[in-house]
Amino acid sequence: DLATFDLDVTYDEFVLSFNSYTLYDGLGIISDDAEDWSNGDDGFGTVNLAEVSYMLDLSGQSDSFTLATIIFDGLAVGNSALEFACVDLGDGLGDAIDIDSLGTAGVDVNPVPVSRSSLDARLRPCRTDGNQEKGRSWPSGKDKH
Repeated sequence: DLATFDLDVTYDEFVLSFNSYTLYDGLGIISDDAEDWSNGDDGFGTVNLAEVSYMLDLSGQSDSFTLATIIFDGLAVGNSALEFACVDLGDGLGDAIDIDSLGTAGVDVNPVPVSRSSLDARLRPCRTDGNQEKGRSWPSGKDKH
């Protein structure tokens, strides 16, 4: 049974920006049965996630469950590999759990096409009273002093 994990996920910080992460309840509910020891994003392309369970009986734990979800925002068009740089897993006695293999993943960030009509709407002046565009006065030839 899994009682603790500490893992680093690397990504290309020029393509992706870390947004957030969520830990799930496979090791217990955070603040009740488990603690979040994650360092989060280091700002240089690595996200650290770590959790410790304080549950004495993990025998009801599923054979397969989601540990966490990481959310990224796209910064630039391109591809970013997502790889495990470091993974430590432990059981309820504090003994290490061996890992046979780790997978990798990738994220493609693609440009979002802009329709001609939405582009035209953004470029058209927005006059609210005939003399103003976005709060700026248009020259009218008359001074209001």
